[in-house]
Amino acid sequence: MSASELKAYLDKFSEVFYSDITLFNNSGLLAGSSSSLIWEKNLLSPRANPTAFSAIELDKKSKFIHQEAIGSFEYLSGYKPLYNNSGQMLGILNVPYFARQDNLKNEINRFLLILINVFVLLTGISVIVAVYVSNWITAPLKMLQNSFSSLDLININKPIEYTGSDEVATMVSVYNQKVKDLQEMAEQIAQSERESAWREMARQVAHEIKNPLTPMRLSIQHFQRLLEKNPAEAMERSKSLVNSLIEQIDNLTQIANEFSQFAKISVSTRSIFDLKKQVLDIAGLFSTDENVSVKTKTDIKEAPVQADKGQIIRLLNNLIKNAIQASSQNPNGEVVLSLSEDDEFYKIEVADNGKGIPEELQSKIFNPNFTTKTTGMGLGLAIVNKIVSNHKGTITFRTQHNKGTVFVVLLPKKTES
Repeated sequence: MSASELKAYLDKFSEVFYSDITLFNNSGLLAGSSSSLIWEKNLLSPRANPTAFSAIELDKKSKFIHQEAIGSFEYLSGYKPLYNNSGQMLGILNVPYFARQDNLKNEINRFLLILINVFVLLTGISVIVAVYVSNWITAPLKMLQNSFSSLDLININKPIEYTGSDEVATMVSVYNQKVKDLQEMAEQIAQSERESAWREMARQVAHEIKNPLTPMRLSIQHFQRLLEKNPAEAMERSKSLVNSLIEQIDNLTQIANEFSQFAKISVSTRSIFDLKKQVLDIAGLFSTDENVSVKTKTDIKEAPVQADKGQIIRLLNNLIKNAIQASSQNPNGEVVLSLSEDDEFYKIEVADNGKGIPEELQSKIFNPNFTTKTTGMGLGLAIVNKIVSNHKGTITFRTQHNKGTVFVVLLPKKTES
C-alpha cells in the first residue's frame, strides 16, 4: 500500500471515530497519521513512545495505555499491535484520547504562535544587532571619508582624534601626517605668493616712479647747462621747466595715492548713509566736464546702505573717471549713471559711449597693474573690484565695439561689517 493510500484510510477512520489515528511500523517508526501537521512541525517524535513500544514489543502486551503530553497539554494515548494471519506483527496502531479534541488543536496552535513570535523577536533582535555592529564598524570609515572630503588647501584642516589601535588607527595616523604636510605646504605656497606679489608690486612701483624721474632729471641737467652758458635764456625757460616738473610731481603723487589706496583697501569703516545722495553728489562734481555730458537716472526715493562711505565714493569716482576718459574719444561723449533696486541689491550702472573694450583685453580688465592708459598704475578697476568684493557684492560689464561699455555693480542692501 502506498503512503497516499494509507493516509486516505487513516483520514477516513479518523472521521468515523472522531479521533486522530497514527500508525507505526514494527520498528516503531512513523508510517502514517491522520494528523500529519503534528509530525511536520516536529511537535512529536517520528518514533513511537519508548515505554509503549517496549511494553508491546518486549512484554508482548495486547494493548498499552499511558499518559503523554505535548507541551503542557496532557492526554491519554492507547497503543494496539496489529498482526497478520501468521501471527507476525505488522505495526502498532496509536489512538490518542482527549477529553475535548479542540483542546489539543488549540494547544498546538498556541504553541505554533509562540514559536512564530519567538522567531520574529529573534529576527528583530538580529537586525538591530546587525545595524549596531555595522554602524560601529563603519563609523570610523565614515569619519575618515568626511575628513578626506573636507580637505582644503585654503582653510585649516584639523587632525582626527582616534583612540583605537586597529587598522583604522593606522589610516588616521597617515591622514594626520598628510594634514600636517598639507598645512606646511599651504603655508609655503602662501608665503611664496605673498613674496611674489610684493616683488611684482615693487617692480611696478619702481618702474612707474622711474618713468617721470628720467625726464625730470634730464630737464634739470639741461637747465643747469643752459644756466651756465646763457643765464638769460635759462631764466626764460625756467617757467616751462617748473610747469613740467609740477606735472611730473603730480604724476608721482597720483602713483603714490593709487598704491596707498590699493594697500589700504581691505580696511573699512562701516556706517549707514544714503547711496542715492552719494551718486547724485558725485555725478554733480563731474557734470562740469566740457567734453563729456554726465547724466543720472534713478527713480529711487532713498537708498540707505551700511557700507564704507569712503570706499563707495572711491568706487564711483574710478568708474566715472574711466567712463569720461572712454567717452572723450567720441565728439558727443556721454556718461549715464543709473541707480535702481530689487529685493536684495542696489544696482549701479555706469555707461559710456566710447569705443568699447577689445575682446582680447576683457579677461584682464580687473587685474592689478593692467591699464590701457599712458599714465597711472592701472589699479583703478582693481580697486573697484576689491571694494565690491569687500562689500559682498558683484561687478560685471558688457561692452560693444564703437558703442560703449556699461559697468554694473550690485551692492547688498544690508552689508554687514
